[in-house]
Amino acid sequence: MVNWKGKLGNSTNATLLDNDYHQGRYLVTSDTNAPITINFFQLANETKINLKTLRVRYKNKTYKGLPVSGLDNPGLNGEYLDIGAKVVAGKKSTAGQKYPQYTLTIEEQ
Repeated sequence: MVNWKGKLGNSTNATLLDNDYHQGRYLVTSDTNAPITINFFQLANETKINLKTLRVRYKNKTYKGLPVSGLDNPGLNGEYLDIGAKVVAGKKSTAGQKYPQYTLTIEEQ
C-alpha cells in the first residue's frame, strides 16, 4: 500500500523504486465567475490494483467526498489543484510495474 503522500504502509511487501511516486498537480483557470465542480475517480484499468482514499486539495482545503461542487472559481490567474490516492495491491496481484489510471473532471456550474 502506498498512501497519497508517497509513503509505504506497514502491510506491504512492495518496493518503491528510488522512493519515486506520482502525484498530480494542475493549474486550473477560468474566464468566468461561475462556481466549479471537481470529480476524481479511478478507471480500474489494472487487475487487482486499486486507487483508494482519493483526495483533492484546492484553495488550501482537502476534499475526501467526491464529487464536490459549489467551489470558488479559480479566475484568470488560476489556482493549483492537487490530487492524491492510496494505491492498494490485492493479494493476488502480479509483480511488475503498474499504471493505474484515473479521470479528473472540473466543470463550471
